[in-house]
Amino acid sequence: LDRGVEAVKSIRRLLEENPTYKALEEKYISDLEEFTEEETHLAKLTIEEYLKQKGIKPTQKKKVLDETEKDAAKRIPKRIYKGPPSTRSWIRRLSREDRDALWRLEKEHRESRILGILALYWTDGRRSLSEIADLVELETGKRDINYLLEYFGFLEKMGLIQIERRP
Repeated sequence: LDRGVEAVKSIRRLLEENPTYKALEEKYISDLEEFTEEETHLAKLTIEEYLKQKGIKPTQKKKVLDETEKDAAKRIPKRIYKGPPSTRSWIRRLSREDRDALWRLEKEHRESRILGILALYWTDGRRSLSEIADLVELETGKRDINYLLEYFGFLEKMGLIQIERRP
């Protein structure tokens, strides 16, 4: 939905403040939101029907959050730059202690380094770091919330993202 809305809004740049397009844009976005809602509802109904036909009862697992997960659930990262930033030049600007700490983090979590890059793609300023970790886990089958918390902390120190902390 977000990409569709951005695509519709991108046309505005080509039309140079066309008042007629503004009303059309609002309608297109409204239609897109309605369509997305309907399709999501249809997908849920289809899955429910499939499970019913197979005799499978859906289970709702309640996730028990440890302190680390609770901390991640309170952090909402927002990208400052589109796409994942190249950190190489930014790392040089960190203090010696921070550079050493980042080096240790990446050495200790060598298998998790790709998770940080993928997590940046899911970062939209609305999802918590915990939700982002869920999405990355669905994508890769791996989860390392400790790495993501520390890595995003370094990205914030470098000024590459902002993190809103919710109570």
